[in-house]
Amino acid sequence: MSSSGKIYWYDELDSTNKEMIKQIENLASGDVIVTKQQSAGRGLGENHWHSKDDKNLTFSYFLVPDNVMASQQYIINMAVANAIRDFLAEKSRKEVVIKWPNDILVEGKKIAGVLIQHALMGEEILHSTIGIGLNVNQLSFPGFTPPATSLGLLTGEDYNLKELLKEISEALTLKFKALKQREQLKAEFLSNLFRFKQWKKYVIRGKETVARIEGISETGFLQLIDAGHKHYECDLKEVVYIY
Repeated sequence: MSSSGKIYWYDELDSTNKEMIKQIENLASGDVIVTKQQSAGRGLGENHWHSKDDKNLTFSYFLVPDNVMASQQYIINMAVANAIRDFLAEKSRKEVVIKWPNDILVEGKKIAGVLIQHALMGEEILHSTIGIGLNVNQLSFPGFTPPATSLGLLTGEDYNLKELLKEISEALTLKFKALKQREQLKAEFLSNLFRFKQWKKYVIRGKETVARIEGISETGFLQLIDAGHKHYECDLKEVVYIY
C-alpha cells in the first residue's frame, strides 16, 4: 500500500467514483480524484450528495487492500468511518458520531457521507473506490433532512480545501495500515456509533418498532433488539431511522 498517493484535481466531474473507475489502470493505492463541482454525486441507495461548488470536498480515494476477503468488506467501511470521525473530532472539538453504515454526524447534523464500491476477484477484494463528500465551507443547507452542518459552521473558520484534503488523505492512509486489527477497528466504530445501546424508534422491515442497536454482525449488518427481545440483523434497505 502506498504511504502517500497523488491527488488529481478536476474543475467538474459527474462523479469522482465513476471517474476513478475509468482510470483504474493508471492509479496506485492511496491516489485521490477530487472535483470542484460534482454534477451526479451519489450516496447509498438512491440518495444523492448535494454540495455547493468549490465550497466542500467531493473526492474518491483508491485503495488496494492487503488480503481483505469479500466477506470482510465491512472492515474497510469501519476504517473509513473511523478515520473521518477522528479527523473531524480533532478539527471541530465537537462530539462526532458515526450513523451506520457510514454517515458522519455532529450535533445530530450530517457533515459527511461515504459510498464505497468494491471490485472482487473470487473471494478477495481487488480494490476499493471510496467516495467521500465532506461539508467544509458551505454555511447554509436549506431543506436538508436530516439537517446538515459543515466544518465552517462548527468552527467559524474558512478552510483551504487543498490543504484539508491532503490531511484527510493522510489520515485515511494511516488508518488503512491497521486493517488487520479488525477487533480494534470494530471497537472504535461501536464506541462512536450513533444511538448505540439506546432505545429509539425505527422502521424495521416496514414496521415501526422501538429497538436498541446491539452491534454489527461479522458481515456488517446492523444488529438490533426490540422490547419483546426479538433480534434483527438488517441491511441498509431493512431499517430506517425515525428522528
